Amino acid sequence: YVLILPWNLRNEITSDHGYIRDWGGRFVVAVPEIEIEP
Repeated sequence: YVLILPWNLRNEITSDHGYIRDWGGRFVVAVPEIEIEP
């Protein structure tokens, strides 16, 4: 899992680091509620 702290940049971070999904990684955003992206 990768925790994204700057929640307002989640779209940019997930698209720039999409390769993390290739090895089974997932993104977690904790603001305003905990959310795990597939």
